Amino acid sequence: MSNRYSNLKPFRDEGRLRVLRMWLNIGFILGALIGMAVFTWMSRQTGIYILIGASVLKFVELTLRMMKL
Repeated sequence: MSNRYSNLKPFRDEGRLRVLRMWLNIGFILGALIGMAVFTWMSRQTGIYILIGASVLKFVELTLRMMKL
């Protein structure tokens, strides 16, 4: 029984929207970092809103990845 992807062979992501997904991931990481900083040192409520926005970016990226676009 063989797997579609082996641990010995790296997975090649060649989706059409790879660049868009990369930018969504960068936006998520930056949003999460900024949101945590704002949450910790400034306003908790504003930090939560920023973290929710970052999570939305990640869910959009995940949806594109799951649809294999």
